[in-house]
Amino acid sequence: MSSKAAPIEIPLAPAKPFDARVHVPGSKSITNRALLIAALATGTSTLRNVLFSDDTEFMIGALLKLGIGLDIDRERNEIVVYGKGGELGVPAEPIYIGNSGTCARFLTTAVALGHGTT
Repeated sequence: MSSKAAPIEIPLAPAKPFDARVHVPGSKSITNRALLIAALATGTSTLRNVLFSDDTEFMIGALLKLGIGLDIDRERNEIVVYGKGGELGVPAEPIYIGNSGTCARFLTTAVALGHGTT
């Protein structure tokens, strides 16, 4: 004999049509990658729907210390990045990235393009 109960059947009615608009927040991982790519590019890049989080704030701080120009609009979730074609500066002080794995992996490689100690 089996002690399993018989499955319960629950009738489901189709949902009524609805009209909705959903704003999906940005991704910290994609935001950090886009920030670094834009910083290494030549010219101006506008990033939209960026996510502001601890990790992206660490990347923003690091890029500023590396001499990358940024115009940050937190209300519109946009950042304009003034890329320097792979030319990164040497920071005057250490760059703190907290526990941001994306920053640790990608900035380590990117700062190798610079001239000096980072």
